[in-house]
Amino acid sequence: PEKAASALELSKDRRIEDLERQVRFLETRLMYLKKLKALAHPTKK
Repeated sequence: PEKAASALELSKDRRIEDLERQVRFLETRLMYLKKLKALAHPTKK
């Protein structure tokens, strides 16, 4: 049972890492899109 428990923990950690990677990717993409939008529609100051 100990091996199974540690394997479960490992897969949980891996899933969390995977989700964090996806979140980081989406955040980067969002920032990129915002920059593009800002360039396409410059705000008048």
